Amino acid sequence: MKKAIICCLIGMGALLFGACSEDKGNYDYTPIDELTLSLSSFSPNVVSGGSLKITPTIEHSIEGVEENLSYVWEVEKQVVSTERNLDILLPAMDFGEKNCALIVTDNRTNMKFIKEFEIRVVGKLNVGYYFMTEDEQLNTVMAFLPIATEENPKPEIIQTQACGDLSLGSHPREMYSIFSSSTLGIFS
Repeated sequence: MKKAIICCLIGMGALLFGACSEDKGNYDYTPIDELTLSLSSFSPNVVSGGSLKITPTIEHSIEGVEENLSYVWEVEKQVVSTERNLDILLPAMDFGEKNCALIVTDNRTNMKFIKEFEIRVVGKLNVGYYFMTEDEQLNTVMAFLPIATEENPKPEIIQTQACGDLSLGSHPREMYSIFSSSTLGIFS
């Protein structure tokens, strides 16, 4: 029994001695350049097959060098560019919300910084102003004025009095919108 107590005391003494040893301080603390990504103002509405241009702003926590960074732009997890600034023709895709990301990698530390955002893929007639009017004979005229874009800074009004062989009638009464898609209303 005495041997067991002596062995326990020697073991505890060895642990205590090791715990009280002086720290040599030989750790390697390298400061990490943390990046903050933000995107310049851009229109989240992009025409399917249209131009998408985004210039990111990158802020460094310490003085960083841009040449040590690599870039990946993704739309719906598909790589669309590896340039710093995004300037592409969006591939033709279904309309609706699309998840996107800019992934910036510091090639020295292999740290990745991610900025997620969304775009809304629309058709050419989705974004603009719809209005109705009458011609001289009181026939309904449906018109659409697209919003101005870089590709089309001065858009022209598109108008019609029929949809295929179907006339829009006369004396326009109303037009309404459902789920952000413009729909013709009731005509007499």
